[in-house]
Amino acid sequence: MGAEDIRAAKQRWYQEHKAEVLIKNHARYAARRDGILEQEAERNKELRTKYVSLMGGKCQRCGYSEFLGALAFHHVDPNNKIEQPQRAVMSGNHDRAIAELSKCVLLCFNCHQGIHAGEWAASFVKRDGLGWTIVGR
Repeated sequence: MGAEDIRAAKQRWYQEHKAEVLIKNHARYAARRDGILEQEAERNKELRTKYVSLMGGKCQRCGYSEFLGALAFHHVDPNNKIEQPQRAVMSGNHDRAIAELSKCVLLCFNCHQGIHAGEWAASFVKRDGLGWTIVGR
């Protein structure tokens, strides 16, 4: 029996047992889902905490630092943006995250919305570490 025959036999078997396979796979995933989701949430929180800390740990405009979820990475120059900073951070690839975050300033939600709404404009200066700092508005 050649490789093509084996492949064809496996395909036939799968087509005949497809419903059973899907039910079994779904049950396997459901049994692990809660643990997987908890692990993923913990990993995401650790990654986000790490990079927010590297960026200074607080809003570069007003100093807010109370709630991690209220801080956002804002591109100083949107033309240099390759991807969403959060996507780079959650990739787990340190070099990819650093490359994108080096173009960003850390802002709280209110300040971030203010800059996008045109409520205020800012001057930015590259920090010695990662990211930018606001020097004027």
